[in-house]
Amino acid sequence: MDLNEENRILRQRLSELTQKAQDNQETLGCFHARELDLLSAESLPELWNGMTDGLKSSFEIKSILMLLCDPDHEIRHLPGNNGIDENAFPFLRFVDDMVAVNPRFSRLRSPWLGPFLTPEYDNLFCGNHRLGSIAILPLFRSNRLMGSINPGSDASTRFGGEEFALLLPQTCLNEALMPTERIRLEVSTDPIPLDDGNPLRLSVSIGVSEALPMLGKSRHKALRGHLLANADQALYMAKANGRNRIEYKISEGLAAQAAMKPPI
Repeated sequence: MDLNEENRILRQRLSELTQKAQDNQETLGCFHARELDLLSAESLPELWNGMTDGLKSSFEIKSILMLLCDPDHEIRHLPGNNGIDENAFPFLRFVDDMVAVNPRFSRLRSPWLGPFLTPEYDNLFCGNHRLGSIAILPLFRSNRLMGSINPGSDASTRFGGEEFALLLPQTCLNEALMPTERIRLEVSTDPIPLDDGNPLRLSVSIGVSEALPMLGKSRHKALRGHLLANADQALYMAKANGRNRIEYKISEGLAAQAAMKPPI
């Protein structure tokens, strides 16, 4: 590699790091502003608004729902006692038992990024079935689950070219096939109307892969590489086998056709 090429690569890397630092600084500023708003809240309604509408505004989130576990009804009666309409906070929901809302809460110790079944949207995301990026952020106090903050966004991230990637932690292969099939169906059954009045029908080919966690940080990079490579190979299998379908590759050298196929 000559000196000019090396300098070009270094300048590009420096530009990327500078942009990343700016993005991190902006995110940190949002967190600080939100903390100040919460600390300066002078009433319970202000605090709740800061935890819901405030988060939506600061981070440009399309939807948010906060679940609070209140088994003895010690909190939920406070608005009514202070003359506040109980429907004044649509993004706040009190529950008697978090596990009754969803059994996954019984073992949830870290953010849950899906997949989510259609009935779960009603309890976790205000019934919005078209959110693209969604998560469950558990709230703990003294190792006790006290609630969750459930943000949702309609933003999608391009992985490269015409490809998009979904990362589903704590998700087995069979569970991952459910949201991918839902995506395939929505794309193929919802044509785009053109200016001339004719519908443009689209399809999507999907490749799915699964990886189990490995001990040791030195193995994480190899794990990520195998996960992406297998998903990429499964994607090209889906294209080669007729498109508008899902294929999966579960390990190097082993490919299998997904059980769910598009209707003929």
